[in-house]
Amino acid sequence: FIFGFKSYSTYLWSPHLAAFFFLTVIYLFIFTDLNGKNIKENLRILLAGIFCGLILNLHISFGVAIILSSLVFLAAEFFFTNNKKNWRDHGKNRIIVCLSFILGLFLSLTPNLIFEMRHGFHQIQAVIFTLSQSLIYHSAVVGYAGLNKKEIISEFTGILANLLNVKTPLVIPAIYSIITIYLISNWKKYSLKTGYLTKKLFLYLVICTFLLLGIFLNSKNPIWAYHFIGSELLTLFFIGIILTKFPLFKNILIIWVVVLIIINIHQITKLTDTSPLTVSSLATKKYISSLIYQDAKKGPFSVFAYSTAIYTFDYDYIFRWFGTDIYLYEPEKEVSKVKYIYLIIPNIAEANKVDFINYRTPNDKYRTAYEWEIPDGTNVVKREKLISLP
Repeated sequence: FIFGFKSYSTYLWSPHLAAFFFLTVIYLFIFTDLNGKNIKENLRILLAGIFCGLILNLHISFGVAIILSSLVFLAAEFFFTNNKKNWRDHGKNRIIVCLSFILGLFLSLTPNLIFEMRHGFHQIQAVIFTLSQSLIYHSAVVGYAGLNKKEIISEFTGILANLLNVKTPLVIPAIYSIITIYLISNWKKYSLKTGYLTKKLFLYLVICTFLLLGIFLNSKNPIWAYHFIGSELLTLFFIGIILTKFPLFKNILIIWVVVLIIINIHQITKLTDTSPLTVSSLATKKYISSLIYQDAKKGPFSVFAYSTAIYTFDYDYIFRWFGTDIYLYEPEKEVSKVKYIYLIIPNIAEANKVDFINYRTPNDKYRTAYEWEIPDGTNVVKREKLISLP
């Protein structure tokens, strides 16, 4: 897992923490008696609700999917594991379990609600506006175009490729096909040996997968690759279930993991000879910010950084830091006051790059004065305002 998703070890903060909280939620749901026969079990479900609330705080889209999946799971598990004769007897207990989960969710979100009460409910209004635009008017609230439906499916199925560190496009469809054929041909043999906890886990994973993809595929607002942070756990658990039932895949995976260890050890030994600017790290972004300040030569300028998430907290922080403590002036926010605008563009598709440049600095008003290419693939474009003729 770490080989394919190094970001979880180097960027251990929001939204990456959502994956670890999701792991806790899975544990609480699978190893808790959902019949709610005693206070201890209900407290564990309440705790699951609290962690779901934390996930929502860290990763909104993923959190919404997990909360809805959890509620659907609590209902589906009840109908699958209880006979019709027991529905009335166990129904009250299951309602108490659901209320415990909702109470935990409410407790986790209480600080947000208090903050909203003190500040005019602006964020709640924004959420309501976004939902109304999406559900009623079928439109987005931002002007960016995210992944299309084909790319969303590709992003999700590509998680397995990242886990196995496979770069060849045709390998993953082949692996999915082989696993599917093998499962179908051997399912009757192994399904009878499957325990209650495994079936419970499989049901929860299936519900989470379908609801997550359903929300992403039907979202009117843009979906980006980072929205899938945390969904790797779904693939990991599916792999775990398959490995426990089909030893053939377990042996193949062990061999491949050994190969990956050897490959990664070889790559790590090469890092000492590699320039730190080849990685999009904080050091690289500081270098880019210094480069812009030095080129500006104490003259006024504005700067815009491209981000699929729209927000650019990293560069906002660095330019505020440099402007306050080092260069003693910050970029102008009013572009009408400056002659030069610097655009920081990561390694993205050429069409997106051209679109961003023209969006921030229209070609009929600006021209490209210079362009730098950073080793990590980032492009810094210096745009100069054209002199308008009288």
